[in-house]
Amino acid sequence: MAAGFSLPPPSALEIHDANVAEKWKKFRLAWDNYSLATELNKKHEKVQVATLLTINGEEARDVYSTFTDWESEESK
Repeated sequence: MAAGFSLPPPSALEIHDANVAEKWKKFRLAWDNYSLATELNKKHEKVQVATLLTINGEEARDVYSTFTDWESEESK
């Protein structure tokens, strides 16, 4: 990334929107582009997750905190 140049993160995903599936597709594309352009994709997975949760706000963090089983093959 060019020195002194900062890209704004994508807008938060509206998780309570009636059309969340379509919104997710658009958010995912924006997130993938942001991650690549900022080289976030080269950072540790925990940094990527923290950035994603920060962008999406408190409701997303609340939902994320309810997930308990990240290690089993089924949850992957």
